[in-house]
Amino acid sequence: MTWEGNATSVTFAASGGQSRITKATITYVSAGAVVVETPTFSVAGGTYDNAQTVELSAAEGCTIYYTTDGQNPTDDVDDGSTIKYTAPITVDKTMTIKALAVDGDDNMSNIVSETYTIVELYPGAEGDGTKANPFNAAGAYNAALLGSTAEVYVAGTVVSISEISTSFGNATYYISADGTETNQFYIYRGYSLDGQKFTSEDELKVGDKVVVLGNLTTYKDVPQLANGNKLISINGEGGDPIVLEGEGTEANPFTVADVIAINPSSTTSNTDYPEKYWINGYIVGYSSSASNALTPVFNADEADSQTNLILGPTPDCKDITLCVPVQLPAGKIRTELNLQDNPTRLGQEVSVYGNIYKYFSVPGIRNVSDYKLAADGIDAVEIDENAPVEYFNLQGVRVENPANGLYIMRQGDKVVKVIK
Repeated sequence: MTWEGNATSVTFAASGGQSRITKATITYVSAGAVVVETPTFSVAGGTYDNAQTVELSAAEGCTIYYTTDGQNPTDDVDDGSTIKYTAPITVDKTMTIKALAVDGDDNMSNIVSETYTIVELYPGAEGDGTKANPFNAAGAYNAALLGSTAEVYVAGTVVSISEISTSFGNATYYISADGTETNQFYIYRGYSLDGQKFTSEDELKVGDKVVVLGNLTTYKDVPQLANGNKLISINGEGGDPIVLEGEGTEANPFTVADVIAINPSSTTSNTDYPEKYWINGYIVGYSSSASNALTPVFNADEADSQTNLILGPTPDCKDITLCVPVQLPAGKIRTELNLQDNPTRLGQEVSVYGNIYKYFSVPGIRNVSDYKLAADGIDAVEIDENAPVEYFNLQGVRVENPANGLYIMRQGDKVVKVIK
């Protein structure tokens, strides 16, 4: 929030809930004071792997003063910290440059600053983080150190194992290119092959050659693979190959089982399946807004959430391990699909177009940008109106007097799904 004006005191009130002030910038300008423009920096602050040359500039007729030791500059070069700017500044180590401008009448600008972090990268980095060309330990370390949070493949040899927890099913360990302690990379709380939980402490050993998939991060200045990563192979042996029923196209969408088999490890990216795909299933419920965790409700009675759906492999599935949650973005898709406003959607077959990411900590679908209900295409089907009509349930059993619900209708040589 911003306030400008004249007052002896100013009170800010939160519009609702609890608010915390993390930073307050107060600029006091007396009546009639001259406002001097602040200096500008030729290089923005950030993380760099080599020295930077920073030039400062100010309005014509102004002199720039700066510091590099964290102290606020003044116009007095004898204060022990302030330096008069006369030439570009070489930044070859981590530092913060603070600067101000002073005009010919000794009017000062506000102080501005930029922080530069100069990092030392591991030598011998290889790979680009793809499945075909994984990072080695040095490559992953460097990418994380420079701020990448991408989902990547990393290959290396296990140097040491901090912990294998059979209670939580994860392991924390270090890898390097050659199995020595030189240029190690930290793998934090990762799962076993195909994202399965570790069930014994001998599943992973020092000296094993591994390929790991996960998101890069830096935590407390330690580059690493974030919690939730998974092993792709150990000593060249991977888990069972993934066999998918669909292709992810509108004509041949992925199934709910396909999404579960793909088993994404990230909420924001998917290296193996980076695009949006079509996924087909049945609307069987939603996750209650009463909890931030996945809390499935397999009905539409007084639904308390508009932000998600649960898709199942069949219209009557109530086993959450066979289902996937779907995030409904604000707008048309949420308005037309959510069970709170559209309870009759329960049991309907639908195809959604979105990203296969982790959602509610399980395989799910995010960023949905299109959908198609199975009934949408029925009007375009030509049938023999003189042929007898037969109805079958979804298990293929003929139904003489179908009640309301989803059925397979056969009339002549045409077969379609219908909702009665």
